[in-house]
Amino acid sequence: MLGRWLARHGWEITVGLGLTVAAIVVHLAGLAEPFEWVGFDLNVRHFSRTPASEKIVHIDIGDDALDRVGSWPWPRDLQADLLRILKELGAAQIITDIVWSEPKPPEVRLPGLHRFADLEGMQDQVGEASVENVVFPDDELASAIAQAGNVYLAMYYETANARAEESPDERRITELLRGSFELTAPTIARQTEIPRERIDAILAGIKRRAAEERVTSLLEQNPAASFEDVHRAILSTPLSRETADRADVLAAYHRVLGLRELRDGCPPVPPGLQGRLPKANRVIPPIYKLTAGARRVGFVTFKPDPDGRTRHVPLLLEWNGRLLEHLAFAAARDALGIAVEDLSIDAAGFLNIKGRAGQPDRRIQLDAAGQLLINWHVARDDWPNCFQHRPVTLLLQLTDCRRRIEENDRLRQWHLANVIRLTRDATGFDLYRKQVRQMLEIQRKARWAVLQGRADTQEVGDWTTEADRLSRMLQRDQNDAVTLVKEEWADLRQQPRPTDHEGAGEYDRFHQAHRIIEEDLADLEQTNVKIAAQAERFQAQLRPLIENKICFVGYTATAVADMVTTPPYRHVPGVLVHSNVLNSFLGGEFLTWSTPTVQAAVIAFFGLLVTVVATTRGPWGALVFVVIVTISSFLLSGLGLFGRMDYWLRLMSAMLLAFLAWVLIALLRYLTTEREKRRFSRAVAQYVSPAMARRLADQSENLDLSPSDGYVSCFFSDLVGFTPISERLGPEGTKTILNPYLESMSVALHRHQALINKFMGDGIFAFFNPPILPCADHEAAACASALDSRRALLELKRRYAGHPLAGEFDLLEMRIGIASGPVFVGDYGSENKLDYTCVGDTVNLAARLEAANKILGTRIMVTDSSRRAAGERFLYRRLGPILVQGRTAPVEVYELLGQHGEVDDEVIRFAEVFERAVAAFVAHDWIAAAGLFLQCLRIRPDDPGCTCYLRTIEAFRQTTPPDNIAPCLEVTVK
Repeated sequence: MLGRWLARHGWEITVGLGLTVAAIVVHLAGLAEPFEWVGFDLNVRHFSRTPASEKIVHIDIGDDALDRVGSWPWPRDLQADLLRILKELGAAQIITDIVWSEPKPPEVRLPGLHRFADLEGMQDQVGEASVENVVFPDDELASAIAQAGNVYLAMYYETANARAEESPDERRITELLRGSFELTAPTIARQTEIPRERIDAILAGIKRRAAEERVTSLLEQNPAASFEDVHRAILSTPLSRETADRADVLAAYHRVLGLRELRDGCPPVPPGLQGRLPKANRVIPPIYKLTAGARRVGFVTFKPDPDGRTRHVPLLLEWNGRLLEHLAFAAARDALGIAVEDLSIDAAGFLNIKGRAGQPDRRIQLDAAGQLLINWHVARDDWPNCFQHRPVTLLLQLTDCRRRIEENDRLRQWHLANVIRLTRDATGFDLYRKQVRQMLEIQRKARWAVLQGRADTQEVGDWTTEADRLSRMLQRDQNDAVTLVKEEWADLRQQPRPTDHEGAGEYDRFHQAHRIIEEDLADLEQTNVKIAAQAERFQAQLRPLIENKICFVGYTATAVADMVTTPPYRHVPGVLVHSNVLNSFLGGEFLTWSTPTVQAAVIAFFGLLVTVVATTRGPWGALVFVVIVTISSFLLSGLGLFGRMDYWLRLMSAMLLAFLAWVLIALLRYLTTEREKRRFSRAVAQYVSPAMARRLADQSENLDLSPSDGYVSCFFSDLVGFTPISERLGPEGTKTILNPYLESMSVALHRHQALINKFMGDGIFAFFNPPILPCADHEAAACASALDSRRALLELKRRYAGHPLAGEFDLLEMRIGIASGPVFVGDYGSENKLDYTCVGDTVNLAARLEAANKILGTRIMVTDSSRRAAGERFLYRRLGPILVQGRTAPVEVYELLGQHGEVDDEVIRFAEVFERAVAAFVAHDWIAAAGLFLQCLRIRPDDPGCTCYLRTIEAFRQTTPPDNIAPCLEVTVK
C-alpha cells in the first residue's frame, strides 16, 4: 500500500524534498536574511512585551526648545547649566547623546543683545562692554561635567578598513614633510619632479596626517609639552602668525590631546575579550578638557541594516589595545556594578558577564559581527510614549529664573552706579568706574582659572582676596551714596524747588537719585524675591521627576535629531536606540535567536509537513492547511517565544518554503494526478452535485467502484400525465418545460446528498448512501428530498407564472416512491460503458411504489422500513399493506404528508380516520372498515384510496380470505 502510494506520488515528494533541501541551503548561506528581518520587525511591532525601566528618563531637546531658546547648537555654557541642574536635582547618571568634538572659542556676550534685539532695541547695560561679558563656553561645560561627576560623553568611531596604501608620490611627499613640515608645493615639485597639479590635489591631506604624526611623536616624548613647545619644534614661524601650517599643527595638537585623554580613560582589553572584538580604526573623541571630567566616554555609532532599519548596536570594540564601550553599556556597567574583568566572550559568540553584589550572571547572544540585537520596548502609539520624557525647557525654567536674577543684579548695579554718578563729581565717579572694572577683570581671571582647574593656586587665591576687597569697598561706596541721598532728600523735600540754576540742579539730582532708590531698586529687590520663590517651586516640582533617575540628554527636534528607522517605528530619534540598550541591561531582558541547526530543523519540518499534506490532500484544502499552519505558527512563536521568552524563532524562510512547496506540488498534481481527478469528477458529476463530485474526486484514490453489498434508500419520481403534454408541445416545448423541471429536482436532491443515477424522460432515479457517498441518515434524507422536490415544483410554477407556457407548467404534478433496503452497488455494464448504479428488489419496489401512487391517489409513498428509520420528524398516513406487481408478499406502505407543523389539521384528521379504517381492514372487520372509509369519502369525496379499499372489501365479503392470510390491496400497475 505504501509502495503504491509512493510510486503514485513520487514526483510530488521529490519536488517537496528538493525544495526543502534548497531552502535549508539558502537559509544557511544567509540569502534569506531580508525575509527573516521582515518577520523580526513584525514580531517586535506586535509581540514585544519588554517593559520600560522606571529609572530611565529622556531629557528631550525638541522643537519647542528650539523655538524658545534658539536654533541649535546652543551656547555650551547654557548646556553646562543644564548639566548642573540635572546634578542639582539628583540625577543618578547623565548620559549625553551629544558629541562635543570641536572646540568653541571664548565669546563676548552682551546681555542686552539677543535674537529679538532688532524688535525690542538695546537694553540698559552696566556701564560699557567689558571683560565681564567674556564667556568661556568649553571651560564652563568642562567645569559642569567635572562637578557633576556622573556625566557620560558620546564619541564616534569608524570601523572601515584602513586607508588605502599610500601611493609612491604620497610616500615621497610624506618623507619630505617629516624632515621639514613647512615645505610648499613649488618646493616639493622641484625636489621630487612630481607634477604641480598632483601635489596641489594631495598636499592638504598629507599635511594633516603628517602634522598628527609629528605632534603624536612629540607628546610621547614630552607629555607635558604645550602648544608653544610643539609649535617651536615643528614650525619656524612666530607663534602669533596665522598660517595654514600653524592651523594644521594646532588642529593636530587638539586632536592628539583628545585621543590621549580618551586612551587614558579607556581600560585595556581584558583577557576574556582579547582577539574577539571588532576593531575601531579611527575615533572622533570629545574635547580633551571635557573627557577629563567625564565619568566615562562611550561611542554612539551604529550602522543600519541593508534595508535601512536599525536593529543592532555593537557593545564593545578594541582600539589600539583599549576597550571602547557603547555609551549605554558604559552607563549600565556602572549602574549594575559590572567590572571590566567580569566580561568575556565564549566560543559560541555569547557575551558573558559575571554577576557581582547580588547581580545575576548574564549571557548575551551577539551576532557574527559582535553586535547586540536590540530588545525594543514598544509603546502602542508612537515613540514619545516609550519611557519617560521631560522637555528640556522644563528644566531650563530654573536657568531662566537664575539668569533673570543675575540680569536684575546687573541692572541693580547699573542703578547704583547712577546714584553714585548723581551724588559725586566727575572725578569721584570715574574712580568708582575704574574700581568696578578692576574688580570685574579680577573676577573674570579667577573664574577662568577655576574653570581650568587652577582654583587651589596661590595666584587665584590672591585674585579672590583682591576681588573681595574691591567688592567690599564698592559696597561701602554704594551704601554711603544711598544713605546720603536719603538724608539729603529728607531735608530737600520739605523745601520748594529752588529757582536758581545751581540749587535747582542739586534738587533735581537728589530727587532723581531718591526715585531710583525707592522705586527702581526696590522694584528689582521685590522682583528677585518673587523669582527666587518661583525657582524654589520649580525645583520642588522637578526633583521627584529627576532624582535617582538615569537621564538621557539628546535631540528629538525634527531639525537636528538623528532620526533613524527601527522595527517598531519609522522615524525615531537616535537617542532612543541607546536608551533601549540600557533598558535591556537594567531589566535583564535580552533577545536570543535560533541557531542554524534549529533553523534547518524548522525548515525541514515545514517542508516535510507541507509535502505530505499537499500530496495527500486537494490543492485548496492543502492551501487552507498551509495558511492555518503558517499563521498559527507565527502567532504562537510571537506570543509565546518572542513575547514571553524573548526568543526569536526565525520562521519566514520556512513559511515561504511552505507556500512555494504548495504552489509547485499543486501545479505538478494539476498536470498529472489532478488530471485523473478531473476526469473522475466529470464522470461523477452526472450523479451528484458539483461540490460533491469534487469531494469524491479528492478521495478517488481510495474509492472502490466495484459492485458490493449496500443498504440504500431508493428514490423514484415521475410527472403525472406528461406524455400528452409532450405530444401537444413538441420537442422544443417539451425541452422548455422538462429541462427547468429536472434542474430544480436535481438541486433539491443534491441538497440531501442524493446520487442521481439517471433521468428517464420525465422520471428520476436517485439513491442515498452508496459506498462512495455515505449518508448515515439516508432514510430521513430521502423523505426530506421528496418534500423539497414538491416545494421546488411549486416554486418552479411560480417562477414561470408569466411565461407563455405557464398553463403547461401549472399542469405538472409529480409522484414519488421511496424504499429502503439491501442492494448491490457499483459499476455495472460492458467494457465500453459502465454505469455506477444499484440493483436489487429495493430498487424495483421503489419504482412500483411510485406507480402505486396513481392507484391510491397519493403523491409520496414510502415503505414502513423507511418510515421507521426516518424517525419522528415527519407525519404520515398509513396506506396499509399492498401487493405490487412482481412480488409475492405485500409490503406495508405510508403516504408522506410533510414535516410537523407544515400539515393542515384537516389533512391530519383525514389521515387519522383513514388509518383506523386500514386497521379494521387488516383485522378482517369489513363492516367497520367500510363504514370508516365511507366516513373518509365524506371528508374527501374523490379519494381514490378509499374507493379502492371499498372495492376490495366488497370482494372480500363475497370471497372471505382465510384468517391466517393478511388482507391487502393488490396494485397491478408498473
